[in-house]
Amino acid sequence: MASRSGGRRAGRGAGGAVGGAAHPSANKRSLDSTQVTAADIEARLIGLLARREHGRTELIQKLTARGLERADVARAIDDLAARGLQSDQRFASMMVRQRIERGYGALRIRAELTQRGIESSIIDAALAEAGSEADDPVTRATELLRRRLGRQVSRAGDSAPGDDPRSRAKWLRFLAQRGFDFATAQQALARALEDAEDD
Repeated sequence: MASRSGGRRAGRGAGGAVGGAAHPSANKRSLDSTQVTAADIEARLIGLLARREHGRTELIQKLTARGLERADVARAIDDLAARGLQSDQRFASMMVRQRIERGYGALRIRAELTQRGIESSIIDAALAEAGSEADDPVTRATELLRRRLGRQVSRAGDSAPGDDPRSRAKWLRFLAQRGFDFATAQQALARALEDAEDD
């Protein structure tokens, strides 16, 4: 019995495979990472950029999370940027437009872009560009409140939403969470309540 057991132990090598051979998948991750070429990295980057615009930092985070070397990814992104295939400016402009359409204010948009690694000068330019094309912040905040308030006035009877201090504080917090500054939120709430009373 001992010799049979000993034979079984002797017959298994590293990785638990018979004859000392490692399991085929044992080094799969390390082999993949060492065999990835610059062309492979570029192809992955282009695949991501084909779906939507990405910022440089976001691309680096996504590919390094898959085991690729940061320096290799950064070099590939530099090359794509030089060819106009990747642009933090385009990414910032896209995000600003999308967030404005969803009712977010400049403070919230700036925080999101900063978190994604976009430089402040690029954020400033994107916000300025969008500001020249879109309505003023008070108008956008007012429209957002109007959609939120909906038909609450008719359901609430004589009391319009925001008539009491607690309700006003609730709607001001809502706009602040959306990235509107306090002065803008106050003006927007006043407009929205006037419209609700007129209805």
